[in-house]
Amino acid sequence: MKILIVIIVVLSAFIGTGIIRLIIKQLIRKYGILKNLQKLMPLAGLIAWLIILFWAVNYLFNDKSYYYVIIISIIVVLSLTIGWFLLKDIIAGIIFRIQNNYSHGEYVQFGEISGQLDEMLLTHISVHTKDGKSIKIPYSKLSNEIISLKLETKSYENNRFIMDISRKFPREETENIIFDLLNKSPWRLGNTLPLIKFLDMDKDHYSIEVQVQVRNQKHLNHIQDNLLRKFS
Repeated sequence: MKILIVIIVVLSAFIGTGIIRLIIKQLIRKYGILKNLQKLMPLAGLIAWLIILFWAVNYLFNDKSYYYVIIISIIVVLSLTIGWFLLKDIIAGIIFRIQNNYSHGEYVQFGEISGQLDEMLLTHISVHTKDGKSIKIPYSKLSNEIISLKLETKSYENNRFIMDISRKFPREETENIIFDLLNKSPWRLGNTLPLIKFLDMDKDHYSIEVQVQVRNQKHLNHIQDNLLRKFS
């Protein structure tokens, strides 16, 4: 009889969570402001099923001598599962970063996801796609994906431009400032270091040539504008 009651409760909970999910989806479609509710559903569902699990064990075995053995076993299994869930991305991330030497701004492809690399963080990698979305991919998922550097990055070439800037700082300090700005620029690509060459100078200006790897002329213009603003 007890087993039958547990089965009825489990089936009722399963049907009830499905109905609640459908209701929340309808509410989200009607009221976009409730969209965050959808993110909480997996956690709420997990908590609900854990409550049902411990209730069922207590209901069926609370008068048995091995009751506490079952409870402790469940807690141990849950702890190991949660620990692995938290650590697997960190461990996979360490292995991934050892095996891959991607740089900020490079165009990469992970399975069906491709875009510009933003960051390589502790548990995930962040990719900025062409349609403007920022996607976070757990390292544990990457271990099962096809990983490649998009072929188009091989066609990138070092781009050059010549510009005149104010002699606000001594030559060595000016070169260091420019080099630092270029290295930190989100528009620069690849591992190739930028090159700076002083061509000429007069009383008020330096004439310099900058060589930096970028994706296109638009990005090169951004870099040049940033340098001009710095020394204006």
